[in-house]
Amino acid sequence: MDSLLERIEENKLDALYLFMTETLRDRTEFDRFISNLFSVLPHNWSIQRVEVGHEFLSMCTQQDELFSLISGLESLKGLIISDGYIPRKDNGALCTDSFLTNLPRARNLQYLDIQRLRLADESQVELLAEGFECVQDSLEEIRITGIFLGTEQNDETLPSLDAAIQACVEMSHLRSLAVSCNTPVHNSATILSKDVLMDLCQSSSTLQDLALRAMHLDDDTCTTIAEALITNSFLTSLDIRQNPNITVRGYKAILGSLERNYDLWCSVMVDNESFQAKFNALIELNQANRGDLVRSPTREKLTAFLERLQDSQPDGDPTSLWYFLTIHDSILHPLVSFLKFKSRKEETQKEEQHASNNNNNNSSSINTAKRPAITVTDDPKRQKVAQVDDITPT
Repeated sequence: MDSLLERIEENKLDALYLFMTETLRDRTEFDRFISNLFSVLPHNWSIQRVEVGHEFLSMCTQQDELFSLISGLESLKGLIISDGYIPRKDNGALCTDSFLTNLPRARNLQYLDIQRLRLADESQVELLAEGFECVQDSLEEIRITGIFLGTEQNDETLPSLDAAIQACVEMSHLRSLAVSCNTPVHNSATILSKDVLMDLCQSSSTLQDLALRAMHLDDDTCTTIAEALITNSFLTSLDIRQNPNITVRGYKAILGSLERNYDLWCSVMVDNESFQAKFNALIELNQANRGDLVRSPTREKLTAFLERLQDSQPDGDPTSLWYFLTIHDSILHPLVSFLKFKSRKEETQKEEQHASNNNNNNSSSINTAKRPAITVTDDPKRQKVAQVDDITPT
């Protein structure tokens, strides 16, 4: 621990990991370490990443001062609250108010990853939203997973996450957002409204990766997402797994929108294997530039489309092509015509190659018949004798 503190004091540390060790399990040693840590952190300008474990926080009785010092680091770019390598099943030990009231101090924060955050009521959601607003010009990635909504005594009346998610819409550099809840799925409360979800999918032009696992999404929510995806051109990943209230109707709504959006390369992750295969096929079709072919089909575009599709499927799997024909049946007849043309062209090339080989063989036979017969002897007194039958002496 002393060597760690020395490196912090000498500004030779770029990442600080605060997890429990056998030494720190002793209360006296832990209090001594915290006291020394609090004395050296204010003068540090080298630490860019801080990761704190829940077990460490369970021993820390001064979380307000801890997060005040961490958030005040001018060089801080990444902040993670996690379990480390040993997943825990309790509610975590993070003091929500201490963390959220100090979050606005981290003005240069780019990456935020919080596991098992307890949001007891609307006021704490508002605190989270205010923290997001203060760092909206720097944050690029946000992961808040395993959120506990409500209190341990009352999880029937759940606070909405609308305020926090709406704050994400205003972020000018946000590329990735992952939110998930640990609230029991049997609770029918709405924790994310359709209006905010629509705004997030339509207005956040920098957002590329969106994960909404275990967020109580249903078919109506999927319809809202589907409406936004019709015109969306920037989302590259959408994860809506672990939402058991989504049925075939919800998946069909999203699939229908993506079938009409030729320019979106969005990888959708769902719990239904059949729809997952179709979502994967759409990615391959869009990467093969199906939009250009469907908008103005020509034989040249069809050729290029099939070649790109074949390159993306070295094993020759025809699934994507067949799926393409089911949603774009107007291309079926031009495709059949093209395949017939291609077959005739290949046959013609084979016939020409066969005829060329025969001509070469005949020419080779003639040249062999006329080639001079040359005999070479090892005897230096004898000379090379050439017998040329077709030369007439003059």
